[in-house]
This record gives sequence, structure tokens and C-alpha cells, in this order.
Amino acid sequence: MKEALKFNNTKYLKKKNISTRQLYFFYKLTNNLIINGKKDVAIHILYSVLLKLQDYFKNQDPFFILDRVIRCSIIVLKIKKKRIAGRVHHVPLFLQRVNQINYSLKSFIDCIRLRSEKTMVLKLFTEIIAINNKDLNAVVWRKKKLLYTQALANKFFVKYL
Repeated sequence: MKEALKFNNTKYLKKKNISTRQLYFFYKLTNNLIINGKKDVAIHILYSVLLKLQDYFKNQDPFFILDRVIRCSIIVLKIKKKRIAGRVHHVPLFLQRVNQINYSLKSFIDCIRLRSEKTMVLKLFTEIIAINNKDLNAVVWRKKKLLYTQALANKFFVKYL
């Protein structure tokens, strides 16, 4: 746990070659993992996942793997419900880049919570491995595919925005 506190140290970041984007993803994931205001538990979960990734991939940086997985799971649009003339239309809405990252990280954590493993560390680790191996049964990719098919089916309702 003491190692997790080193992420704020700039000398540690330069030694490990951690980019600012990777660190941004790490802290956004911790903020989305927080339940009942326990940030230390969220940091501990992510740090133990990084240690497992380091053991699983011997010659790769776990921050690089986490960065690649998050970039693969970025969602470009979301579905907004709009009520017009007594009917509810599901309107696809394109997001800006910052909102894409925030929305996809929230949906990433929500999808991970749906997995059937016992601990959050195992859930996060198996999902990262599934996305890294390009497994089509990854929960995040299934949700992303469902979202895009729903957006294609409702693309005619963009005029209602």
C-alpha cells in the first residue's frame, strides 16, 4: 500500500516512464471505483490489479496495458431519451473527447461490476485480460456493440436534437 502513495512523486513517474494520460486514466478509474467515500480501498484495488498485470505480462508495463485497454473501450456516442409528441425516441448523441473518456470510464466500471467473479480485483483483472486478448465476450465490448447497434437503428431521430 505504501507503493500506491508513490504515484504523486514526480521522480517515481520519471523512473517508470508513466505518461500523464496513463496517470489521468488511473486516477479517473479510482474516482469511479469509489464506494461510500473510501478512496484508499479503490487505490488499493487498482494497485493490486497493476501488480497482477505485472506478473501476468512479464515484459510489459502494466500502466501501458491499462492505457491500451481503456483506449480500446472508449465510447464515442451515447443514447439520450427524448419525449416528443407523447412518444419516447432514443436519440444518438455524439460526445466531445473529454466526455467520451469520462462516459466510457464510468461504463467500464459499471460493466466490470456485472461480472461474476468474487472480488473486484479479479473482476477488473479478467476484464482487462479479455479486452487485451481481443475476446469478443468481454462485457465492455458487448455493451459497446449493443450501444452502436441501437444508435444505428435510431439514427433517423437525430433531427430531434
